[in-house]
Amino acid sequence: MENEIIVQDDKGKIIVIINAEEYSKKAHTFITDNNFHLIQKDPTTKYQQLRHRTLQQYNLIIDNKKIKYLIQQKPSPSTFKAQLKLHKTGTPIRPVINNVKAPT
Repeated sequence: MENEIIVQDDKGKIIVIINAEEYSKKAHTFITDNNFHLIQKDPTTKYQQLRHRTLQQYNLIIDNKKIKYLIQQKPSPSTFKAQLKLHKTGTPIRPVINNVKAPT
């Protein structure tokens, strides 16, 4: 039981113990089937700077004191998590993207 992980089903009421390799395979299959691409460099810093410059350009609309509340202080890339659809044949996944710390 050392290669199992605990995940939540897509309806959020059941937890599931699944083999880590099978979970990774399902997530990888979803990513490749939906034409996601690997990027070479993390664009988080670039987008953070662009957003900051854009907000500063609109200082007539947005007060400079309020801009700091619209900027993520420590941005990081979004994270991907997969929840299992237990009610469907083949137990596909539902992707969940956490954007809480993303620059936008």
